[in-house]
Amino acid sequence: MDGNIDLNSLKPVKSTDYEVGAKFLVHNWMLLHNFTFNVNYYHDSLANETIATFLSNISQTKFAAADAVVNGVNIAMADNPSWNWHLFANLALNHSYYTSYTPQGGGTTLYGANVSYSPYLTMSAGIDYRYYYHGFLFSPQFVDQYTSSEYLFNNGTGAPSHQKQPGYNVSNLSLGIKTTRLNPYIPTLKDVKLSVGIYNLFDARYNPIEYITSGGYFGGNSAGAILADPGAPRQYFMTVSAKF
Repeated sequence: MDGNIDLNSLKPVKSTDYEVGAKFLVHNWMLLHNFTFNVNYYHDSLANETIATFLSNISQTKFAAADAVVNGVNIAMADNPSWNWHLFANLALNHSYYTSYTPQGGGTTLYGANVSYSPYLTMSAGIDYRYYYHGFLFSPQFVDQYTSSEYLFNNGTGAPSHQKQPGYNVSNLSLGIKTTRLNPYIPTLKDVKLSVGIYNLFDARYNPIEYITSGGYFGGNSAGAILADPGAPRQYFMTVSAKF
């Protein structure tokens, strides 16, 4: 840890936040049944932020001082066209930036730099289906999630950079099977549920996080290189649960 930091001089982070939004419900209109639509705008001003940054090339943790603004819009929609079907979608638009950022407890102050790892757009959409057959409730679900590009953090300078990592899209598929057919044979049993699924259905190759190295991980010759933690490949899962 950097011994030049006076911890007694640190101030509590101050957050000034306001939000405004609206919610709508449509019970039945044409193809819409119990349709919900939520939208809200948020604006958060942060002051006196203390951001710890570890510089691996000198094995020290230093502190950046920052003020920031986070604002954006969230939109959520859902509908039940019938008892069998459920549709939903969410969209978030975000703009996060530092009104001031002083790296490593000193140095040149940045103004208007984008906050690292804060995507400007995230979206998800999905569809559920349920079907009852001879004491079994089948519930398949498909969900698609998108995360836009994000700005990287530069460990060499201890500050946000202007470089971006690409956006990525991941889809998941699952099936739930619930039954009460075993209840007569097991005392106090209410139901049993089997869940199977596939994460990253299309085996997308993506990096959920990347950063610009200061050279400490692979040595000084790697300073300035972009290191990444790759996302998980296609995965399969199965779970069994019982409710008593």
